[in-house]
Amino acid sequence: MRGNAHHSVFLIDDQALVALTLERLLSGQRDFTLHSCLDDERCLEQMMATQPTVILLDLILPHHSGLYLLRKIRADLHLRKVPVVMISTSEDAELKAEAFAAGANDFVTKWPEEVELLARLRYHSQWYLDLQEREEIMHDLREANRRIAIENRYRAKNEQRMRAIEWLSNQSSNLSERELCDKALNIAVAITDSEIGYLHFVNEDQETLSLGTWNDAAKQLCTAAYDDHYPLSHAGIWADSAREKRVVIHNNYATTPQRKGVPEGHFEVVRHMSAPVVDRNTVHMILGVGNKKNDYTSEDAEQLRITAEVVLNLVLRQRNEKALEMSNQQLILAKEEAEAANRAKSRFLATMSHELRTPMNGVLGMTELLLDGQLSLEQRQHGEDILNSGKNLLSILDDILDYSKIRSGKLTLEAHPFSLKKLLQESLQLVRYLARDKGLELTLQYNNPSAPDLLFLQGDSTRLRQVVINLLGNAIKFTHEGEIKITVTATLAAEGQCHLIIAVCDTGIGINPDQQQQLFNEFVQADTSTTRKFGGSGLGLSISHSLIQQMGGEIKLKSALGEGSTFIIDLCLPLAEAVVKVEEAASPLFNGEIRALQGKVLVVDDVKINRTVATAMLRKFNLRSEVAVNGEQAVALWQAHDFDLILMDCRMPVMDGYEATAQIRQHADGQDIPIIALTANATSEEKRTALNAGMNQVVTKPFSKKQLFQALVAYLPLQPEVTTTITAEEAVPLSNGAESASESSLEILSEQTLHSLRENLGKMADEIIQRAISELERKTDLLSFSYEDMDQALLTRTAHDLKSVSATIGADAFSQVAKEIEAASKENNITTVAELLSRLGNELERLLRRVEELGLSPKNS
Repeated sequence: MRGNAHHSVFLIDDQALVALTLERLLSGQRDFTLHSCLDDERCLEQMMATQPTVILLDLILPHHSGLYLLRKIRADLHLRKVPVVMISTSEDAELKAEAFAAGANDFVTKWPEEVELLARLRYHSQWYLDLQEREEIMHDLREANRRIAIENRYRAKNEQRMRAIEWLSNQSSNLSERELCDKALNIAVAITDSEIGYLHFVNEDQETLSLGTWNDAAKQLCTAAYDDHYPLSHAGIWADSAREKRVVIHNNYATTPQRKGVPEGHFEVVRHMSAPVVDRNTVHMILGVGNKKNDYTSEDAEQLRITAEVVLNLVLRQRNEKALEMSNQQLILAKEEAEAANRAKSRFLATMSHELRTPMNGVLGMTELLLDGQLSLEQRQHGEDILNSGKNLLSILDDILDYSKIRSGKLTLEAHPFSLKKLLQESLQLVRYLARDKGLELTLQYNNPSAPDLLFLQGDSTRLRQVVINLLGNAIKFTHEGEIKITVTATLAAEGQCHLIIAVCDTGIGINPDQQQQLFNEFVQADTSTTRKFGGSGLGLSISHSLIQQMGGEIKLKSALGEGSTFIIDLCLPLAEAVVKVEEAASPLFNGEIRALQGKVLVVDDVKINRTVATAMLRKFNLRSEVAVNGEQAVALWQAHDFDLILMDCRMPVMDGYEATAQIRQHADGQDIPIIALTANATSEEKRTALNAGMNQVVTKPFSKKQLFQALVAYLPLQPEVTTTITAEEAVPLSNGAESASESSLEILSEQTLHSLRENLGKMADEIIQRAISELERKTDLLSFSYEDMDQALLTRTAHDLKSVSATIGADAFSQVAKEIEAASKENNITTVAELLSRLGNELERLLRRVEELGLSPKNS
């Protein structure tokens, strides 16, 4: 600052020679500028214009004395701090003292040495410049402090507002609109340090106000009557914000010219501020406050504006939620009516399917018996035509049922672990005889050979198999010679997904490019002669296309007329965990033989069929057994009798298996008895819960005789002289653990499970299956009653029983829906339960049709 300082000297002297002398002295100094005034009456005006940094003032002037002028300078607001150096030819001490008393900074006698004069001028000028700099810094500092203080006050008010609004937002669902407005108004009054407040809505006509609410202080002070609606044109300046569509402040309300006064009984308004909420030039609400102890500021206006907008949003959200709730209630009623209609349609379709399938089974069965007899060539041809027509009719019936479900949105996909390798092999096996009859070769090729043995996926294997079989069937139907090949490319994608490309390639007739675009539409085939020549409904590809789309994938087609076709399934599915099998070397099972065991077993299960299956298997092992129907009974039987092992169901009424196990383990003689958990939930969480409860091992229902033996043999001694042979089919685990679950396909009635039951239980198997079917029908009705009565406990328990019984006989699809109902009931998700009950009814109808086809219907049905 000092290096760049410039000194402005203002000389007041009536002698021109003095000015010339000083000008000559300063002319050689680049950092000095000289202004002079000979007329002492005009010098103040000129000094104001030049803004000097130091003043040289002669003591003797024509009109006034220098002391008089000095006092005028010191009295001037702009000049009072400028240094004044008095000059005089007199060296009178009293005169000097008077000058200093009047405010002079220095006193020199005409004329001192040039060096001394320059030094004095530079010193006083620099002092003034430094003083100005300090004052500017202090001013900036005070201004910064003022801004910081304002910002801190605003931030504090902002935080206060945000906390209050957050609290109000959380409470809004429990408040009426009037209560919400009252609390919001109190927030606005508090954050603006006001005494009174009001909140009014502006009607759609923009001409009238719906008077909303006042805060408690305003209600106490005001006794004036008012109507619910008020014309905006009659409102005073308190409604200016609605007219001007901006925040309006009246810090001197009483003297505002436009005010109309207040009615009798109204409280006195001293200060006032109101904020409108404007959207697209339409005013929706005004929020006003008044009688703050000091003036309202722009910061207050901003807080009120933000609060008003938030309050209106909360009010509108509350109104929308109520409207949505009413709309949802109407939608629920409409949905229930639509579901009732859908259920009626589903029942009609199921009934028609049943009624059509029953005679079709007779037609097809008798035709097959007829073809086994002695027939002429012509008769055999007619019989084969009848058989093929019947099979086509049955296929068309299935397509129509699927198509109806897809169109009505009733077809839902399931998600369970499965083996891709097994799915493709089963699909090929089902169509192999069709290819063999036409002399076609079927091949399956993996582009990454290690994938099939390692790949377990999560999805609806039943529907994916349906699509693959449909594509294979079409390929065989339209191929006269050559081969049908499936190629599979499986690559790992992000987030545990597997990207599948399954291509079904044939050497058939091919498809014209013009016809390929419409091929996936309903009731469409390549040309109009296709149906007549090859049969079919034209629904198979449409259904397959819809199924893959519902899975999140797509089906593509590459074909050329006369060169064959390739249908490509492009799909991403989540990976499922593959579980390592239990080493069979750990059990004494050799060459398919099971050796008998010694001991007495307590079977604990609330489902009679499960108890029957378990005790029948135990007899196969030469084991004695007793049964209990719940955990409480199990504890009592264990205390009264000697058992060598307990088979304990996990979930039962009265007392579940976990509590029963815990009570047994509390006794000294209950520490060592083996307790094997029986559960229909094949999850790692269920296994952990069982083991934490004190159980030794977990066996998942349904279980095979081999699986039960492998669990028992670890704890019970052998009888070397007795052995039982296990068939090759039974040696394959049914659903014990996650690996078996990975390969299940949620069939209507698992043939593998039926076979295993018959192998394990002999003649009793069919009787148990029939009893299980009757139990499923009875408990499905009980499930519906418990839902209608809103009996959550009964609903959950009945769903659990249905899940367990159906899993025991291999009704996998039914069991899965029962499992979902049990889970939804536990979470009290009534809407989901209602949807699942409809699915359960459909699955029961499918199951009943299937058992009737197999001749397993209950005798009393």
